[in-house]
Amino acid sequence: MQKGKKRSEPLAIFKIVPKFEPGEKRKDSYKYVFDAPERLEQIPWDVPPHELERQKRLKEEKENYAFPEKIEILLRKFEKYMDAEPRRRLILGHLRLGKVLQLIWFDLFLLLAFFAVITNKFPSLEYIPFVVAALFMSAAISTLSEIGDIEKAKKYDEETKRKKPLVSGCVSVKLAWIQAVVFFFLSLGIAFAFLGPIVVGLFILLMALSTQYAFPPLKMNSRPVFSQLFLVINAIVFYCCVCAQIGLDYISYGSYFAGAVILYHTLGESLAQETLEIKNALLADENTTAIYFGAPNTVIASFIFMLSGLGLWSFSVFVLYSTNLIFSLVIVIYSILWGFYSFYLMDKIHEKWTKGNAKKFLYYMRISFFILCILTILAFVTYVPEPIYIPKFN
Repeated sequence: MQKGKKRSEPLAIFKIVPKFEPGEKRKDSYKYVFDAPERLEQIPWDVPPHELERQKRLKEEKENYAFPEKIEILLRKFEKYMDAEPRRRLILGHLRLGKVLQLIWFDLFLLLAFFAVITNKFPSLEYIPFVVAALFMSAAISTLSEIGDIEKAKKYDEETKRKKPLVSGCVSVKLAWIQAVVFFFLSLGIAFAFLGPIVVGLFILLMALSTQYAFPPLKMNSRPVFSQLFLVINAIVFYCCVCAQIGLDYISYGSYFAGAVILYHTLGESLAQETLEIKNALLADENTTAIYFGAPNTVIASFIFMLSGLGLWSFSVFVLYSTNLIFSLVIVIYSILWGFYSFYLMDKIHEKWTKGNAKKFLYYMRISFFILCILTILAFVTYVPEPIYIPKFN
């Protein structure tokens, strides 16, 4: 500007745009000059700098970027979305609703064990659709169970409430219903496409039974003894689903192993879980089996069912089925050791109930079930039948 010349219009502010990362503090980003070189960007007086930055960012996002740059923008947005604490809590809440860890240590390895017992070999690729559909069905059933128990879960102690996604507020009831419905129809869709009408019908029956486990009018999980009987029926239907996929002719062949699983897991573990949650059941005014018979009697019944399942499991693998001798002996030895230690834990709980001992009894039972499933798979898939000697006659 020439000296002594009167200014007729507002001065302009010019910005030298530096490179910066999102969230980084910018210092000395704006330069106030009176002459405007072409390489600088002119900014009006009446627009705040942060608004100009926002407009420029929106303009850049609307431009026709190359494909890798679009992917980079989407990844940056996803990282920003995942950085928020509520988002992480939401995702973890959905995983807890579906009980992902249970799907791995129980459903997945139990299915593999059933296939190994019935076919004496590791499952082939043709069984993958059934495994995926069964996992989706189990996740849908677990989600429905959490929805049905939300009212009584609100009366539990604070430690248990924090672990419940719906009660703690990590996931809304609406999103939980959406998750259950999506998983159920994904399971049915896979069954319609790959598994046949028998498996589809059994899946629908399994879902119908599961809704009455946690919802009115039956609400079987709040009825003593009947809740365990209801779980046994669900386990039998689940076993029929496996046999319908492999072949209904194998129902009697795998029934010994299925009976061991029902005794050990369905009856023994469910009673151990009720023993652990007896205080929460009292707070929620529930009438469970543990409340009706008392914690000492319930833990004894859990031990008896678990020990019966261990005995049938070891006997069937070692005597009734053709398996690898080394792994069969390992199963028998492990069952004996776990039987003695579980008796020690049961005796401590019977004398005086403590949450620590009840939790140890339940969690060690689950870990032992997982180990036994792995050993059973190895015992069957590594079995090599001995060649049959046929004498030759001249």
